[in-house]
Amino acid sequence: MTKIIINSNGVPDGTETDTLLNLVRLMKDLPVSGDKLFDQAQGRIKSMNADPEWRDTIMDFETRMLEREQAGEKKGFKKAEERGLKKGLKTGVLNLIDSLKDVGCTSQ
Repeated sequence: MTKIIINSNGVPDGTETDTLLNLVRLMKDLPVSGDKLFDQAQGRIKSMNADPEWRDTIMDFETRMLEREQAGEKKGFKKAEERGLKKGLKTGVLNLIDSLKDVGCTSQ
């Protein structure tokens, strides 16, 4: 299986085919004309967007994706906070040891 990633915000360099440029236009929700395949795709997109059941399904999907993203962010923040706390504790202990040495205490 081959995966192709298309950056629709990239800057064309002139080597792109008309089909690829039309796909990018479609991805950006811009009209595409003069290509039977893309005319069919735009018609299908229009009919799907007009279907309330399909719109509900897509909205549910997008809501679940947003919830997963937010849960991931919370988990990431928590891990970062824990790492920062551990690092802060280590730094604090090392500073305390240095301060105790400065006043004449032994390492024991």
